[in-house]
Amino acid sequence: MFCGIHASGYSVANGTLDNMCFVEAIGIIPHVLFLIAALPILLLGYGTVNINHSSWLHYPGHSLRWSLTVLLLFILSCEIAEGLLSDLHSTASYLQLYIPSGVTFVATLVTAVYYHNVEMSNFPKLLLLLLGYWVIAIIMRILKLWNLYVQGLNAAHLRLDLNWLIVAIYFLYICIEVNFLLQKRYAFFKESKGLDIKGDLQQQDMHFHQPYVNLLSKVTYWWMNKLMVQGYRQPISMDNLGQLPTQHKAQANLERFKNVYKKEKDRAAKEGQTPSIWKCFFKAFGLSIVYSSIFRYIGDLLGFIGPLCVAGIVKFLVEIRQGNISFHASQQVKEHYFVSLEEFMENGFILAYLLFMATLLQHTLMEMSYYLAIKEGINLKAGITGLIYEKTLRMSSWSLSNGDWSIEQIINLMSVDANQIMLFVWFCPHLWAMPVQVVIAMVMLYYQMGYPAVIGAAIIVILCPVQYLVARQMTHMQKDTMDHSEDRFKKFNEMLKGIRLLKLYSWESIFCTLVDRARNREISSMRKSSVYLVISLFLTAATPIIATVVTFSIHHYMSDEALTAGRTFATLVLFNILVVPLFNFPMVVVAMVNAIMSAKRLRPFLDIPEVDRGFYLTGEDEQEDAKDVLITLLRMSGIHMKSIKRQKSAKMVPENFVLEVTNGHFAWDLSSDAPTTTLYDINFKVPRGAMTLVIGPHDSGKTSLVNAILGEMKLLAGDVSWCLEKNRVSFHAQKGWLFNANLRDNIIFGQPFNQARYDRVISACSLQADIDILPEGDQTEIGERGIWLTPGQKRRVSVARALYYSSDIVILDDPLSFLDVHEGSHMMQEGILGMLREESRTIILVTHKLEYLKEADNILVMRDGHVTHQGTFGEITTEDPSLYQMWKNTISTQAQQEEEQRRKDQRGLEKKYLRRQATKTHHKDEEISDEEKKVHDVYIDDDHKVHHDVVSIVDVPIKKKGQEDKDSGKGSNEAEKKKMAKDLMSVPMSAYMTYLLAGGVLWVVILLLVSILKHGVMVAGDFWLADWSSLWIDGTALTEDEWHYYIYGYVGLSLSGIFMAFLASIIIVLTGVQAGKNLHKKMLRRIILAPMRWFDTTPYGRILSRFSSDTATIDQQLPTTAESLIRTFLMCTAALLVNAIVTPYFLIPAAVILFGFYLLQKFFIQSSRELQHLDILTKSPVLYHFSETLRGLSTVRAYRDEKRFQQKLNDQIDQNTLAFLFLNTANRWLGVRLDYLGAFVVLWAAMCSLTAAVYSDIPVGLVGLALTYALMVSTYLNWGVRNIADIEMQMDAVHMVSTFSEMPIEPYRKDEGNVEPHREWPGHGEIVLENLSTRYAPDLPAVLREVDLRIKPGEKVGICGKTGSGKSSLSMALFRMIDNFQGKIVIDGIDIADVPLNTLRSRLTIIPQDPILFSGTIRFNLDPAGQYNDKELWDAVEIAQLKPLVVSFPEGLDTAVREGGSNFSIGQRQLFCLARAFVRKSRVLVMDEATALVDMETEAMLHRVVKNSFTNCTVITIAHRVPNILECDRVLVFGGGRIVENNKPSVLLEQEDSIFTSMVKANL
Repeated sequence: MFCGIHASGYSVANGTLDNMCFVEAIGIIPHVLFLIAALPILLLGYGTVNINHSSWLHYPGHSLRWSLTVLLLFILSCEIAEGLLSDLHSTASYLQLYIPSGVTFVATLVTAVYYHNVEMSNFPKLLLLLLGYWVIAIIMRILKLWNLYVQGLNAAHLRLDLNWLIVAIYFLYICIEVNFLLQKRYAFFKESKGLDIKGDLQQQDMHFHQPYVNLLSKVTYWWMNKLMVQGYRQPISMDNLGQLPTQHKAQANLERFKNVYKKEKDRAAKEGQTPSIWKCFFKAFGLSIVYSSIFRYIGDLLGFIGPLCVAGIVKFLVEIRQGNISFHASQQVKEHYFVSLEEFMENGFILAYLLFMATLLQHTLMEMSYYLAIKEGINLKAGITGLIYEKTLRMSSWSLSNGDWSIEQIINLMSVDANQIMLFVWFCPHLWAMPVQVVIAMVMLYYQMGYPAVIGAAIIVILCPVQYLVARQMTHMQKDTMDHSEDRFKKFNEMLKGIRLLKLYSWESIFCTLVDRARNREISSMRKSSVYLVISLFLTAATPIIATVVTFSIHHYMSDEALTAGRTFATLVLFNILVVPLFNFPMVVVAMVNAIMSAKRLRPFLDIPEVDRGFYLTGEDEQEDAKDVLITLLRMSGIHMKSIKRQKSAKMVPENFVLEVTNGHFAWDLSSDAPTTTLYDINFKVPRGAMTLVIGPHDSGKTSLVNAILGEMKLLAGDVSWCLEKNRVSFHAQKGWLFNANLRDNIIFGQPFNQARYDRVISACSLQADIDILPEGDQTEIGERGIWLTPGQKRRVSVARALYYSSDIVILDDPLSFLDVHEGSHMMQEGILGMLREESRTIILVTHKLEYLKEADNILVMRDGHVTHQGTFGEITTEDPSLYQMWKNTISTQAQQEEEQRRKDQRGLEKKYLRRQATKTHHKDEEISDEEKKVHDVYIDDDHKVHHDVVSIVDVPIKKKGQEDKDSGKGSNEAEKKKMAKDLMSVPMSAYMTYLLAGGVLWVVILLLVSILKHGVMVAGDFWLADWSSLWIDGTALTEDEWHYYIYGYVGLSLSGIFMAFLASIIIVLTGVQAGKNLHKKMLRRIILAPMRWFDTTPYGRILSRFSSDTATIDQQLPTTAESLIRTFLMCTAALLVNAIVTPYFLIPAAVILFGFYLLQKFFIQSSRELQHLDILTKSPVLYHFSETLRGLSTVRAYRDEKRFQQKLNDQIDQNTLAFLFLNTANRWLGVRLDYLGAFVVLWAAMCSLTAAVYSDIPVGLVGLALTYALMVSTYLNWGVRNIADIEMQMDAVHMVSTFSEMPIEPYRKDEGNVEPHREWPGHGEIVLENLSTRYAPDLPAVLREVDLRIKPGEKVGICGKTGSGKSSLSMALFRMIDNFQGKIVIDGIDIADVPLNTLRSRLTIIPQDPILFSGTIRFNLDPAGQYNDKELWDAVEIAQLKPLVVSFPEGLDTAVREGGSNFSIGQRQLFCLARAFVRKSRVLVMDEATALVDMETEAMLHRVVKNSFTNCTVITIAHRVPNILECDRVLVFGGGRIVENNKPSVLLEQEDSIFTSMVKANL
């Protein structure tokens, strides 16, 4: 019955308002009416509400309204619970006590749904229904308050208190509605004010909705469900993530930080102080950190409700057992009974519900705190990175070149220091909250257990500095380990760069041993560091156990109070809470110290001097619109536009000149008050539309002059004036700078694409042949992430950019170096003298090519930083005849145009044939054209020099004939993306097995057993404690024997757990180290033996990644992640088992919860792995862009492209921020759901335990134990899922490493038939080739075809031929570096195919084209195996003409050699290679274009030494310059993989029509 069974419940004798039942009944009416009105509106409008985010709105008071709704629902749930308890104590059942509250609860839920739909549909007039509802509802609540006072209730009664709270909330609702009505006037006013939708929401591809969704979706991350489901079903790409909200964009964060920093600098300058970076951080980004800290504070405070509720629940059960609480009718003393607040809070079931709600709210706030801190940290990092980059674009090149700031230091500022500051921002809320958390925990421990608990807590506090010292020492050891890792990586990197030489000299094992030694030092350091890691893990596991043992042990002596179950398990929970902040303290302190140091490094960088480029291009604004650029391109294509308005320069320059420098004095050093003058007394003019040639000897200041006029140098005195039609300059720097993009983008450089103009530029720079052999044509990515180009190719691409760019002036700094005669001549004639002059563009050309002096309209002659002459060729030669005579003696005019034209045509066919041959293996049905067949006889791919130079780090199929470059590139990219996505979907189980085998299966089994024993002993100890504390229920004190029994048993179990924890820590760390060691060793052994073809076709960066990031992951991350995963899994299992033992009914909801956990981890791991991958992928472009900008700073500034490059960096940062924000939000999405699952575990554990304890004889100590374990579940569930995701990502490193450990290796020994020649072999040096055919791989064509040749002992043979003729392939065949698939090579009667590779290569000697030296000493570079004595080494040094140089060093042969031999000139390095060859004393010496990179003097010296010192040796010289082999006994001319001429040089030169004769003439 609604009003009960008593008649008084229906009596209105004292007035209707005095009748409680009547008041409760009429109080339901507004809620029912609202439901009747609202539900049809919701049902009718469901199909018409626009749910697209572009219409989302937040009405004023949105967040407050949602907060009030959640609070109201909680209060109503408490009112329902209060009604049920009051009804339980009443004389009859009164539905009026809780049914109205239930109806109100439902109506409140509907208001939330109703309000959400009104916002989504943007129809505010519907809110009038809510306004009317709140007004009527508050009136009904006021009537109810009146009735409660009439019933005699006061503030001690919970029902009265709850009603006052509800009235207050209704009043706030009314205020919100009225405020919105007055603001927007959506009703009752003539004119209404519309609501603006946020601009970001107008973008259909804006998928990061966190800032814009309603509060409920915001705190639960409900909007992420769609992405998580999508990530589970298919790979996530950046397209799925959409656009980044404006508030998170790099430009917005840069402006925030920059504005604050500027104000701080102005303030500090006025006050004579140093600007504070930290103040800027806080002012720009501190607000979110404050909110995060507040949420953290509240969350931590809510965490202390757990131990209070546990103590209260156990006390409630004890009271029931003692008979102090009963639910029988004898207790019912009143018709209407209203429970007090104290009675309400003492009820165990109510405490269980409050614990559940507190846990929900705590974890919700904690996740919000994490989200805000991490979000603001990434915003701060974006702002810092943008500011560093902006400063970089304005910094002086002198700061980079003189060593004040290196490129690596600046990149570290951006990548490391900005990251350290970001990490500290993440930890800031922890830093503020930890002291409060510790103090409250100590106070509550004292409240629960008195001084014994304080002593136990003091042990934790004392161990905290120990943990800090351990962490600090571990950090030092990790730095030491990192130093050894860098040393090992540098040695491997050096080995990888010189792998071809190592194989040719059979030094693989020597250098492998060097890397092994470095690795052993690294492993040794890791083991030392692991000692501290073991101590840290041990302290983390043992500290709470030690604290509880001490507390419970001394409690018997220091306190007279009983050790009840409530006190015991509340103390355990408090100790668990206290351990967390104290052991996070070292990590937070380390992060703070690192951030402070990073900020100190950042500030001086922001203060370095900037270039003053005010005089450079001051006319028109830097950013011309696209239309203007298009007009310019049309004009250059022959369509001249009239009436193009231009602004004039700030200073007038004569009309027929574009640049005038008057009395200019320039210096590089911007920071010095008295810098050294580099250029002095500079006076010259640059005529408009003419070509100005800048010439002069080395170090005369030509490049400095170019930099001076571009504003890169400091103008000390004088004046620089520009006057340009379009105010734009295109520039080719001396080193030919390229950036990471495809070839086309490097050329067009942000300009509109014009196919005709582009084709002409490509032709002028001779790039078409190179494009043809690139795997994706001009869409092929070049640079560090793509294909490496040769120096000559880089220069031609850089010049092509300058030619294509729409500019009035073209400045070319030494563009013809590194180009052969034909390429240089073609580019000069077709590009510079042809294209540029046709377009009437002003040209400033720096060159050493004096043959073009007569082509110049104006010549600047420089010497010693001064312009000595200026004028036309005729004017200068008339003025200074001696200078003319010097030019005349230098210029070489011999060129054969007919031969060049034939070769140019031939070269095109050669490239075409190469492409067809590469494609032929994939498309065998295609036939070779007749034109290509002609080439077949004269051209076969030699040693794949083109592939090695151009396509050296990729292995992709060549396009089919006729296929578009763009389509090919797209298809290739898509295939690669699909393969990558497929690889990301899962890590094969073989990777896990590989890791287990590498670590040792036995040790893994022992680890699992020890871990299980450790947790088993700890659980047993807690059960022991539960049994002990349950004995105090009847108030009887324990006897001394009983006390000793329990305390000794508990101490014994605890010490066993501590020992097991220590043992498990040792095993996990040592097993991880051993696994990393074995995996690295196996991979290194396999790679060093891989064939050279594998190195040519495997990306260089991919190999390095296996030995750097992947090895670091296996060494440092996998062991700790595995330990954490095992621990969290066993803790969750223990929690479930304990609760199942206490009450088996717990298994029913536990099964549902476990199923939910399974689904969550399934969705999360898949999506998280891909988001992590996107985060990693989007980080590298930022680093690359930063690095390439630093290397091409002068070029970017010359083009005045700073804004575009800044925007490009911002876009790349935005991409990374977007991926990271989604990853962070995915973590929060998981965290909230797992926390809620954990809260339900707590609720069900409490309810099941309470019910079982009330209706059975379960010891109350077990109830406390079950709750204690249940409270830990949410934390361990979170860590468990994240550990699973992390270990999958980290196991990918194991998979990659194991893949490299299974590659094919060279056939060092045959299965049978091996021949071990005698020690003196080869003793004569006779070489016989019989029908030899070779190729680089089975799927590639032959490069030598059926060659027959006999070289006599001691004969000197010269080999020449055009590129690709097969000459270098012969040398590679001798060393079995390529596949000799037909015929054989016999040296001194032994077939080299039968000789083991190590033996063969160690008995032959080669001097390669690249003079490679390794870091170490001169002795090591001559004899790395240590086989020869000092006399032999000094003899070799003397023969190589290096003895005076080596003797000049104090260390002599032990003089240090830097990496790559950078402390020696290229000629000296080549002479060292010659000395190295002489040390070996081989009878067969091969010189493979060994003089190609040295000057004429060094070349002559090399040949003189070889002639005198290798008289008894067979010498094969592969010529770069044909005259070098004129003194050989015999010359072989190769063509098409065959020997086309074979005779003495004198005989061949007598034949006018011989190929050799034409080659000699061409080289004269």
